[in-house]
Amino acid sequence: MLLNRRDSGRALTLLVAAGFSCAETQLPPYPVPTSPDAKAIDCTVRSVALDFARAIQPRFEAPDESQALCAALQLEARCGSPCPSPTPTQSTAANSRPSPSPSGHEFKDQALSFYVNAATGQDTASGTQSQPFATIGRGLAACRTARTAVPHAAASETRLSRGGQVTAKQSHPPQSLPEDFDGGCTVLLADAAPYVLTAPLALTPADSNLTIKPDSPSGAPIVTGAVGVGPWSPHNLTGGLNIWKAPLPEGVPSSGAVYVHGRRAVLARWPNVADPVTTLVPEGYTKAASWLRPTPRPPPIEVPQPNATRRADLTFPDWWWGREAPGSPPTFDPPEGYWLSRTPAGGATYAVPSGLVYDPEDFSPRASGWANASTGRIHAFHGVYWGSWVFTIGGHTPHPNGSGVITFSGGGSQEARGNPYGGALFVEGIKEELDFPGEYFIDETTNEIYLFYNDTSGTPPPANAVAVASLETLMSIAGDDSSSARVSGVTLINLTFTGSVPTFTKSFKAPSGGDWSFANTAAVVVEGTQDLTVDQCSFTDLGGNGLLLRGWTRRVVVQDSLFDRLGDSAIVTCGESELANLSSLQVVANTIIQRNVFRNMGIEVKQAGGVYSALSANHSIIDNVFYNGPRAGININDGAHGGHLIEGNLFFNLVRETGDHGAFNSWDREPYIQTWRLGARTPMPSHLRRNLFINTHYGIHSLDHDDGSNAFVDTGNVVAFAGMKNYLGFAKNLTGNLFVRPDVAGAAWTPPPSPNTIPLPKAYYFPYCARSLGQKNWGESLADIFSNNTCVLNSSRSVYEFGSCDPTAPSKAGNVPLARGNTFYTAGGNASFGCGKATLTIPQAQAVGYELGSISLDSANLSPPAVGYMIKAMLEL
Repeated sequence: MLLNRRDSGRALTLLVAAGFSCAETQLPPYPVPTSPDAKAIDCTVRSVALDFARAIQPRFEAPDESQALCAALQLEARCGSPCPSPTPTQSTAANSRPSPSPSGHEFKDQALSFYVNAATGQDTASGTQSQPFATIGRGLAACRTARTAVPHAAASETRLSRGGQVTAKQSHPPQSLPEDFDGGCTVLLADAAPYVLTAPLALTPADSNLTIKPDSPSGAPIVTGAVGVGPWSPHNLTGGLNIWKAPLPEGVPSSGAVYVHGRRAVLARWPNVADPVTTLVPEGYTKAASWLRPTPRPPPIEVPQPNATRRADLTFPDWWWGREAPGSPPTFDPPEGYWLSRTPAGGATYAVPSGLVYDPEDFSPRASGWANASTGRIHAFHGVYWGSWVFTIGGHTPHPNGSGVITFSGGGSQEARGNPYGGALFVEGIKEELDFPGEYFIDETTNEIYLFYNDTSGTPPPANAVAVASLETLMSIAGDDSSSARVSGVTLINLTFTGSVPTFTKSFKAPSGGDWSFANTAAVVVEGTQDLTVDQCSFTDLGGNGLLLRGWTRRVVVQDSLFDRLGDSAIVTCGESELANLSSLQVVANTIIQRNVFRNMGIEVKQAGGVYSALSANHSIIDNVFYNGPRAGININDGAHGGHLIEGNLFFNLVRETGDHGAFNSWDREPYIQTWRLGARTPMPSHLRRNLFINTHYGIHSLDHDDGSNAFVDTGNVVAFAGMKNYLGFAKNLTGNLFVRPDVAGAAWTPPPSPNTIPLPKAYYFPYCARSLGQKNWGESLADIFSNNTCVLNSSRSVYEFGSCDPTAPSKAGNVPLARGNTFYTAGGNASFGCGKATLTIPQAQAVGYELGSISLDSANLSPPAVGYMIKAMLEL
């Protein structure tokens, strides 16, 4: 027997309460403890997560990917369960569910094709399979020329170097084109050698209906912005060091990242780390003795929008926006935003420290000998761990006792909110700190790269083992919003994008009222484009964001792709607005993001995630896996448009290095004017359904509808080891969800020991199924609703935190959702919740009109297999 998600929420709990036997479900054998066991439930949830990931993502059928997923879920380390081999039947559920079609695009070769081979090709060749070009740029130019030529006529083609620059013109007879030729062209890439770029590939409207893909089904061509380095000569091979040097390739900036054997090396830093991908705070971090006050700046210029109001929101009813006054130190690009207003609701005007003071016991012993500290940077967490900053060092004053003062010359825009003090930190980019295997330093005065290759002194880097990134963007796809100047119908299949420059030193953009800012660039940047398909691609080992969709962009499909080991976020979408007015429709809309894997994001920028959305509409984010990230898996930064569908995704190992956040996070602090919806001030409803959230590390609420969020409908989700939060805002409907053990979040993860009392995110948990704060009871149409949910608690009896509600009558309540028809499993079956200063049992609450139709059952009767069955039924496994 298997119930679908429409019935599973309430009916399942009644079946279990009535003594339904889980043996009838044909679930895998699992030891049933005689009493509720937090560890057993934890392992059950993780096991189901493995099955769910394999069901929604075919990638995890491969043994190596399956093992990597098991390791991330800690099935063996925490539960003693070896990773089971995937079986073909595990993906049946995903394959049987319909998925959105990529705008009707058919994956087939166009009549016009050109071949490219970086190992054997020549750009003077004809571009046939036997005579391929050498560069992708040459293939693009051939497509542009041939598509405008008359069949059988000679054409003039632009010849490009390997970097994409125009060097000469060459004539070749184009291919013969059929009478029904539709203008499409395919560039087929061999994977015999990487395609090394010295300039970005720039696709324009002339490249519409273009496909770039491998020349064989098994091909996986690599597109990289990292150029080879060599020859190497010894620099310092004494005292256990193994440092070599090589000329810096021409055109490579001093901010370029070094890649060794295809993986990011570590810029010389203190404290040392072997692998920044797997290293989490506090390892590799230290602390400041104190932080210098923010640099004084003139008051920002307020930019009011009198018509942008919404009276249903008591905290964020009006528009707040500010611009930097002339002469202010640089902040964001452009220098404006919600957090630059004089009195932003929910916080204070953006400000960051101007420097720090360090004590000798907490800082590098080599600091007094730094010859040029201005090459260095300080990476520091926000003071309450809502993100991180990167500051360039402007000055350094060491003191005789080993302490010192560092002042900053720039940076700090990598999160939008600011704070007058920071948290854990490290210093990088100073030559004297090159003292650990795997580190490098780029000396812009001598144009040399120094590399501590490995711990075997005298062993040089092998030939072709080291490359240095020279580009922050590998490909741009750019038109504009006029119908005659858009890029349309481009398809990228099975390409790997890697080797880009870190972008955390750029001024970030703060597009709307949420806490997140972003670097307005990526490995692939898309704007003025429609009907783009990114299929089976990999975005790996990149210095910044993977994919940026911005401005006017419509109907992009990103599917079956991998985003891994990224300096910043995986996918960023950001439209534009004229302050509060959205009438220009410069919006990223109707995007489909399905069956992708997002992992190891935010290696350098800690306010980063899998999908970051601002000023965007109608995203469909379906059947993805998000794990191993410093903050949220998905962040919706504002309520400008809404209309999103977030369905069938797995979230775990998130909020690993920051605090006060969830695996899914939303904000809505600004009332935009949506003129095409008759002046509406609220977004279109967004739906979250059938997702699995597993809360660990510093996460508080896996479903985190933060400041002012409104117009969300959450149904059929499973939330493990956390509850949900509605904070301010209105019109959020949570119906038919399953919450598993929100009161044992601390048992799911133990914070690491902190050496030298390094500050860490606050590891605190709210042991409630739901928290709802600051809402006004506007009645059914605008109220928050918590109905027909099931919540399984371990030992706690308190199911809600509903702030200052009135214990005498719902009609007097200021911030209590319309809660009804819920089922609570608590110790002894005696559920209660705090209502104002009173504590009400469920019968007492029902006597005054709360929780009508809700029931409270004894959690002692609910075994781990029963919970596993409930989870699987909700997820349709």
